[in-house]
Amino acid sequence: MKETLLSLANRFFFSSEIYTSSYLVQSIPYYYQEAVVIRAILPGQRGRIQIGSSFWFARCPQPILLMPEAVVQVMGRDNITLLVKPIQPLLPTASPEQFLRGNS
Repeated sequence: MKETLLSLANRFFFSSEIYTSSYLVQSIPYYYQEAVVIRAILPGQRGRIQIGSSFWFARCPQPILLMPEAVVQVMGRDNITLLVKPIQPLLPTASPEQFLRGNS
């Protein structure tokens, strides 16, 4: 039993899986809660979100650009980064390259 708990702890703390079992989901902060993007989340990169008075790093597994003020839902965790998905319909936005160049 001790080895089972140790392997579970290692999987939880040192893996990049998205946890969905009911035991592990309870320990993911803010699971299924809504958040607001405060620093753009570029495809494959981290941004920042705000949940209440807390600020977190976040990324979206989908290859989309999430602009500040977009509303997202927390779906999982990858170490200290929360995984999110958009819950508002996505509107056409600038490409990531245009965003990085200052929306020119």
